[in-house]
Formats: sequence, structure tokens, C-alpha cells
Amino acid sequence: MKGEIFIKTLNRRLRGHYNYYNVPGNLSALWRFYSWAEACAFKWLNRRGGKRKSFTLKIFTKAIDLLGIAKPKMRIVNRQHRVFT
Repeated sequence: MKGEIFIKTLNRRLRGHYNYYNVPGNLSALWRFYSWAEACAFKWLNRRGGKRKSFTLKIFTKAIDLLGIAKPKMRIVNRQHRVFT
């Protein structure tokens, strides 16, 4: 149950960041943010328990792929430019 809440919350925050900063030419920055968020999630989820790590990076990556973490993608929005005279 806690895992589902964590994934939903993480996806909501990632999508919000992507929507706000999604402008042409900024896709590489969005991927850097995704990588940073993924590294933070791995770090904090591995802090559970004592000295033993909860899981390895390989297992974490598989879990991320299975759970469907929101990844950045460029959205093209067709807008008409209006000129007011």
C-alpha cells in the first residue's frame, strides 16, 4: 500500500514538473531532472532497515520499469499565433 502511494505521488510530481518546464529545447533538462529524481528515490528507499541495503540498483531499475514511472517526453502543441493590431 505504501509503495503504491509513493509511486502515485512521485508520478504526480514528475508530471507536474514536466508540464511546467516542457518547452522546445528543454528535453535534456527534463531527462536530467528524471535521473536526479530516480537517484533520490533509490537513495531514500534504501535507507529503510539497518545497515543492509533494501535492494540493488539493478532490482530498483527493474521495479521502476514495471511500476511505470513517468518519463519525460516532448509534447508538441499546435497554437495559432494571433497578432493584435
